[in-house]
Amino acid sequence: MPNIKAVPATHEGRPNETCSWCHDKDAKVQTVTPKATPHVLQGREACLMCHGGTMPAPMKAVPESHEGRESNTCAWCHVPKPPA
Repeated sequence: MPNIKAVPATHEGRPNETCSWCHDKDAKVQTVTPKATPHVLQGREACLMCHGGTMPAPMKAVPESHEGRESNTCAWCHVPKPPA
């Protein structure tokens, strides 16, 4: 089909029934381009250690729409900065 994009590599292995979680007009989570992770992840794989809302500023807490998500899911959408 000409107007349908191929599934990106970050979505490989996801079953079709999960598409509507983000790609449905009534989905709680709407498809947007997520912000890239501004730092490398090496040694920082536990995202919620800093972004879980318990760290002082300037660490941004994860938004309410991400409630219940674990650190191992962050890179599904947020592309990490490659190591220098």
